[in-house]
Order: sequence, then C-alpha cells, then structure tokens
Amino acid sequence: MTAVLPISAAPTALRTEEARPGRWRRMPTKAKVGAVLLGLFVLAGIIGPFVAPYDPSFQNPSPDLSLHAPYGAHLLGTTQSGQDVLSQMLEGIRLTLELAFFVGLVATAAPIPPEPRPYDAMLAQGWSGNGAPPAVRAVAPTPIPLVMEQAVADTEDEPLGEPPREEFSDSAEQPEQALAEHHVSQGHTSSAALSQLAASLRLVGEEEASPFALNEDSVLVTVRGELLVRTAGMIGFTGSLDFRPEFKRFRGRVTDRPFGEGADRMQRVLGTGAAWVSREGRRFLAVSLGEEGAYLREPMVFGFEEQVNFENGRVPSDVAPDLDLVHLAGMGQVLLCPPGALRSLEVRADAPVTVPLEHWVGWQGQIAPRVLAMPWDHPRGGAALAVELTGEGFALLCVGMG
Repeated sequence: MTAVLPISAAPTALRTEEARPGRWRRMPTKAKVGAVLLGLFVLAGIIGPFVAPYDPSFQNPSPDLSLHAPYGAHLLGTTQSGQDVLSQMLEGIRLTLELAFFVGLVATAAPIPPEPRPYDAMLAQGWSGNGAPPAVRAVAPTPIPLVMEQAVADTEDEPLGEPPREEFSDSAEQPEQALAEHHVSQGHTSSAALSQLAASLRLVGEEEASPFALNEDSVLVTVRGELLVRTAGMIGFTGSLDFRPEFKRFRGRVTDRPFGEGADRMQRVLGTGAAWVSREGRRFLAVSLGEEGAYLREPMVFGFEEQVNFENGRVPSDVAPDLDLVHLAGMGQVLLCPPGALRSLEVRADAPVTVPLEHWVGWQGQIAPRVLAMPWDHPRGGAALAVELTGEGFALLCVGMG
C-alpha cells in the first residue's frame, strides 16, 4: 500500500522566489553617472561632425573674431585664430574616440606576456614546495649595446630677417681654375679630363639635413616623404620623386583652382631624393614660422614642408585686382623668394602702417589689410598702390630690391 502525503493548497505553504532588481538598478550611483556621461560622449563623437556649425580648421583673419567671448554665432567663443571652439571640440571628441578604439584593439590583439615568477624555475627543477628550494642558477641578462647618436639641438624660432651669409673659398668658387693650375704644375699641357672636371664641379649640399639649403648659386631641396615647392628654375633632381600639381584650399577644402600659374605653379613632391633650383638672380630665405604663423603674398612663397598648414585667400580691392594671399601655420620650414631683403615694421592699434605694394610681403599677428591708391603716380606709370595694415602685429616688407 502506497502512502500519499497530503499537499496543502494554502498560499502560505508555497515558497515564492523574490523578484531580483535589474542590472541598472543594482549599479552604484557613480557607475550610472559614468555610463550616462560615456553615452553622451559617444553620441557627440558620432553626430558631432555632422552638426558642427563651422569648419573646425577654418581660420578667420578678421581681428574682431580673435578670442571672442561666447555669443549667438559662436556658442563657446573663438580661438586666437578665429576658429569656432564648439566645432573644434566636436571634431576632437571624434578623433579621441577613434584613437581610444584603435589603441584598445591593438592592446587586445597583442597582449603583453606575463613576467615569469621567481618560483617557476624552482618548480621546473622538481621542488614540491616543501623544504629548502634548490639553488637556481641566475642567468645574467645580455647587455644591450647603446647606440650613441649625435644630439642635434633644436634651434629656437628666430624673427624673420636676412639669413647669415656663407663664405666660400676661392677654390670652391673657381674649381676649374684650381684644376687647371694643378695640371700646369704637373707639366700637363692638355685639357682636364671630363671625369675629373665633373667630380670637381659637383653641386654642394647633397647630404643636408634641412629641407631647404641655400648655396651660392642654387637652392638644395631635400625631400624625405613629402613637401611643396615651385619648379621654376629647377636644374635637376635625384632619387625617386613624384611631382603632383597642387590646388588651392579655401576654408579647409581643396578646390579646382591651381596654386600658381604656369611654371610658377606649386608642386607637391613625394618620395625620397633631392632637387636643385637655380637662383637666377633671385633672393631666397628659409625661415621657421613658429606657432603664430604668417599671412604672405602668394608669389613670395616658393615652398614649405608638408606639416605646415596652408590656406589660400585674397585681399579685396576696389582700385586694383585682388591680391592673392596664403596663410601658413605650423612647425616647419618655409622657403621665401622676396624681391629684396626682408624687414618688418610694428603695427599698433593706434598706429597703422602703410606699405607700397611693390615692397609689401605680408604680416604676422591680428591685422586687417586694405588696398589704397596713393596721391602720387607710380614711376612706371599709373596710380601708386599701397596696403594699409591696422591692428596689432608686424608688417613684413622688403628693401633693396633689384
């Protein structure tokens, strides 16, 4: 006979499982705040570039928009270069998220192996953990030779001016004469061999570290990756170089307008090698811009390194054709080709500076230019033109032309 246990149907006899709260409710308050902030950060990085009110790389040359306080047009104000802070912040969030993602991906794919524990070698020799451990032979690490390189001191940014003149010896200026005197001293009356003459007439500076090296009769342009330079007067190049015509940039975007006309067009040079440009009576000056940058007349700029940012623009004029400008900024070298020695004049808020157009090179600082017609005639005919610069900074001009 099978005994049947009585089952009570009373609700109090049934054991009910308590309802557990969700994961979000179990999270601490600090974790919730962090999750919300992270979500807003990711959302801003995804949609930020699409809702940014301005191009974050656009630099407005107007001094009125430099370090402007927040207002309706610029909710977070502007930088010293007139860039919108809100647009730069939204673009920076996107770049930060992309960098963090790739760094995490690399760290996950290539984990760092753990360092061996000191007891691993003892266990490998049969030590069970009881008693004194056996002597473990210490393996001295192999010394790593230190490769000593010559330290190159960073040159401080110097104001734009006349470069130091290099002195050339008579033998370097006249290699043909030195070689002919050598043949006469040896009793030779025949002309010099072409192989010997070619070796003595090599262009100097093939191993220059600077991208632009000024020699007596030529300029050496050294390419290690990428830079921009004009090819007017180029007499040859070595290595594997690819020349691509450059186009102008307006408000951070590349246009279909050429950067220069004809033989004076700017070329983007890629590869590794060197090129030589003949002086042909021209003046050249290699300068470093520093952090402030400069606005220069387009014909005065002969080349610059790739890390230097450029933006093309114009100075509108009612009395003459508009003047083409290029704004250069960034840490890198620029090769200028002014018609005379470069000089500067300080521009103050209470003392604007006016420079004749043929002497004007550009400016540095927060300056607004305006083209004027002077009350006298130009020596070559027509009205004399000048540029009035107002604001605070330095007017760049050239003297001793011709």
